[in-house]
Amino acid sequence: MKAGTPVIGYVFIVFLGVLLIVFVFPWAMQQFEAQQYKGEMLAVERDFNDCAKKLLSVTRTGSSERCVFSATRGTFEIRRDGLYYRLYSPLPICEPHEWRMKSLATKVWTRCSNDGKVFEIRWLYPKSDTVVMSGTVTLLMPDGTTRTFDLTNKGALNVEFTREGVIRGKIIEITRSKVEKDKTILSLRVVE
Repeated sequence: MKAGTPVIGYVFIVFLGVLLIVFVFPWAMQQFEAQQYKGEMLAVERDFNDCAKKLLSVTRTGSSERCVFSATRGTFEIRRDGLYYRLYSPLPICEPHEWRMKSLATKVWTRCSNDGKVFEIRWLYPKSDTVVMSGTVTLLMPDGTTRTFDLTNKGALNVEFTREGVIRGKIIEITRSKVEKDKTILSLRVVE
């Protein structure tokens, strides 16, 4: 009878090991998947902040810029008022909150809804932004003296996009296509 005790012990240990694997493996896979969604969420938020700076640069200077997004699961959408990204997750990936501005300088907003399973980020340009260009200019006068003048110039600026719809691709080229009295229109081209 004593010879059978170690065998029963080994069978019991194997049974506990299999039971542990059956219950822990799905949980570990869920945690791994949630980390992948959270990683994309953080990467896209970083990319959005970088792109927002480029959007402001294109708006103000007319240069052409390119934004690259690290997104494989979420979707981008262009609306007339801004650029949007939405990520659906089967598990909670963020703390639920309504739209809130992450950065006043970049005009990036985030929202987490549906019990933390839907993360959204958007870039919206304010409807009544005033651009202030200021500085000093020193002029050499005809008599050889110099005079310094303070300059302040203000102008209203609104930004719109010409193309609307869901974006397929992760690289967006941005150009300023039109400047009107108080509006700048940006054109986006998606590089597949």
